[in-house]
Formats: sequence, structure tokens, C-alpha cells
Amino acid sequence: MFIILFVIPLTSILFNLLFLFNPPKERSIFAGYRTKRSMKSQLAWDYSQKFSSKILTIIDATTLAATAITLLILAKAVIDFKKAYLIIILIQLSILFLASIFPTEIALMIKFDKDGNPK
Repeated sequence: MFIILFVIPLTSILFNLLFLFNPPKERSIFAGYRTKRSMKSQLAWDYSQKFSSKILTIIDATTLAATAITLLILAKAVIDFKKAYLIIILIQLSILFLASIFPTEIALMIKFDKDGNPK
């Protein structure tokens, strides 16, 4: 049952490493880091794919470690593990979807103008 909690961060790390070394070449609404700012130009797209993959790999590795530590702590406590699992999974998913958006968008604002051209 504990292994299920490691599936989200491990899967995310694998996909992020895949995108880091083999990012989507063309802008797509189906794969990669997709926001209005990242899709303004091909340069912005390429930059955002590598940047977000690096950030997410670090975040997911941290999430993986935090999950392991949390489970070690919870193993000593007498609690309802079903609720704890649900809370951990919700936190993992929140981190997965939100933690890379802010740093990547800030990096794009710094590096590119509003039309996606390098500053």
C-alpha cells in the first residue's frame, strides 16, 4: 500500500527527465508545459520545456523524499492510514501541478517580452 504513494512522484520524475532530454520540438496543446506565455513563440516554447522540466525534477525528488519521511513518521503514529494516504496524494498532486507554474512563468517574463521575443 505504501508503494502507491511513490507512484506519482516517480512517474513525474521519469516524464520530466524524458522532457528534459527530449522535449517536445513543436508547440502542442497535448504535451509539454503549455501556457499562453510558453506558446507565444518557438523560442519561448523551447525554453519553457527545459526550464519547467528541471524545476519539476527537483520538486518531485523533494516530494519523494518528503513522502518517505512522512510515512516513517506516520508508521509510528496510530492514525487512520486511508485518510493519511488521501491527504498525501492530494498534496503531491497540488505540488505537481502548481509548483512549476510560478517559477517558469517568472523566468519566461524575465527572458521574453509579451510577444515571446527574447529581451
